[in-house]
Amino acid sequence: MEESKNESTMNILTQFQNLQQSGMLSSVENLKKENTDLIRIVNDISHLISLTEVDSMIDFLCSRFLEYFIPDRLVFLFQPPRKKHLRQYVYRRLVKTDESISTESFSFLKDYFDQNLTHEQSGAVHYFNEIKDSLPSEISDSILEDINPHFVIPLIAIGGTYGIVFITNKITDTEYSDSQISYISRIFSILSITMQNGLHYESSITDSKTGLYTNDFFFSRLNETLSSVKRYKQTSAVLILDIDFFKKFNDNWGHLVGDKVLISIANTLKKTLRNEDCIARFGGEEFSILLTQCTSESVFKVAERVRKAVEDMVLYEQDKPLKVTVSIGGVIIDYHEDLEPRIIFKKADQALYYSKEHGRNQSTIYKLGLLDLARMHNNDFDIFDEE
Repeated sequence: MEESKNESTMNILTQFQNLQQSGMLSSVENLKKENTDLIRIVNDISHLISLTEVDSMIDFLCSRFLEYFIPDRLVFLFQPPRKKHLRQYVYRRLVKTDESISTESFSFLKDYFDQNLTHEQSGAVHYFNEIKDSLPSEISDSILEDINPHFVIPLIAIGGTYGIVFITNKITDTEYSDSQISYISRIFSILSITMQNGLHYESSITDSKTGLYTNDFFFSRLNETLSSVKRYKQTSAVLILDIDFFKKFNDNWGHLVGDKVLISIANTLKKTLRNEDCIARFGGEEFSILLTQCTSESVFKVAERVRKAVEDMVLYEQDKPLKVTVSIGGVIIDYHEDLEPRIIFKKADQALYYSKEHGRNQSTIYKLGLLDLARMHNNDFDIFDEE
């Protein structure tokens, strides 16, 4: 019995050694790894194509890189439709920074990839050392000094290259493996499509001058928010901002300087408010803000924070510092069955009128109450409370 067991064990060991010597065990392990990599890329691609916002796509990509490898720097440069300026995202060790890099190299790389690649090769991984000799020496030197990329990845649409991605060496100083390079190429070939769709969608719902949402999109979001307010008994708010004496400002400095003011205010609003808040250009010099899931106590504080942020802005024209202020009117949205966008904006507009009539550069918040509900049904919108 013991001899039979020993013989069986020897047979198993012999078979294992034969498999090992033939290389079949190694092949099985490679197949397992390839299968794991394939499942990973399929899952990541499935999630990526479900996203519609460009920021969400980039955030997701960084989260995946964080699990697989960490480049020292990761830079996205891309040209949104109808926009003159490049948008850029700069990451250090996959943490987003406020850094900006010179964008002069974009047009040269765009020309290079437009001449050498097709739409089907979008997302392909290129070693920078292999293409730098095809660029003007001052451009390649500038890129090396500015970023020192290991890989350059073009994002190409039917109309040509619209984005460039730079990836530097890993923080561990180890080489990228073949499976990692394959992952990068596959994920970016999909990203080039989803990002293009995302940029076109953004373009359709944003104001070309300020980059804020359009009026139509704002009202769409407002209706969605009203449904949530009713269903979950939440509190939201709408703020309307109007630039004080903007016509006089335009008359004195011209409409080009006035456009700079609009763009600066738009950027200030984006920095001051939360990502989930909806900011729109409501009219010529008016802006509207939809605050979601806020409290009645916080609305006035948010309005004042916005007002002071605009007041602290300084623009220079012909070496002269220029400043503007805004008046703000707002309305708090509580749970009411008959709440309609026209009523909300009527109340916010009345609050704005109060701010302008009582000295400008101030905030007034209208809070709906039972008396207001009765007046709404009678189409009487004359009474409001000042915060």
